[in-house]
Amino acid sequence: PSLVRAQAAPVRVGYAIARTGPWTTGAQVSQEPNYLLWAEQQNAAGGLNVKGTKRPIELISSDDRSDIETCVRTYEKLMGSDKVDLILPPWGSNANFAVAPLANRFGYPFLAPTALSRRLIEMKLPYFFSLLQQPDKMMGALVDMLVANNVKTIAIVYMDDLFGLENFAALNAALKKTSIQVVERKSYPLG
Repeated sequence: PSLVRAQAAPVRVGYAIARTGPWTTGAQVSQEPNYLLWAEQQNAAGGLNVKGTKRPIELISSDDRSDIETCVRTYEKLMGSDKVDLILPPWGSNANFAVAPLANRFGYPFLAPTALSRRLIEMKLPYFFSLLQQPDKMMGALVDMLVANNVKTIAIVYMDDLFGLENFAALNAALKKTSIQVVERKSYPLG
């Protein structure tokens, strides 16, 4: 008789990511390929080690269409009725800002590798973990570089969303400590 080894149940990992719409470039260049590679490499090594048992990773994903409402509804379904084991974050500050409180409510750890927002940090969500420097530090470093390169004038063009507005405010604050003149401040809408 042959011995048949029962395979452990998969770890179901859910996420929504922009595959269409204006967030696609960022999501498809900097985020989703990492999710796919991680799952592929873990599965090739026998799966994710969960309390001493190797379990395969099953990714459950969908296109959030670069739309906050679609993103939130998808995560509600993943954590609510689908009851996935883990979630991976969407792409971008705005989507992360919308989903983080929901993940906290459902008790899912939420890592945010593409969320650059002081407002998210100030919410003090116990399950939220930011992985990026915040706008004040990023814009401070940018201004230090401009000063070191003897830049005299700049124009600021930024997207009119949470990410753009927070960075714009931090950049203006950092510039006040310099003699750099801002010749233009202009926002543009998403898309």
